[in-house]
Amino acid sequence: MTLYRADPKHGVAWITGGSSGIGRSLARTLRRKAMSSR
Repeated sequence: MTLYRADPKHGVAWITGGSSGIGRSLARTLRRKAMSSR
């Protein structure tokens, strides 16, 4: 199995369960941080 280490410089995040709960909160936080860093 190949492992991939996510790096914020790549601008890509794979979030499972992003429609509710912790996943949704994480998705929103990452989106907000990505938008504010540009």
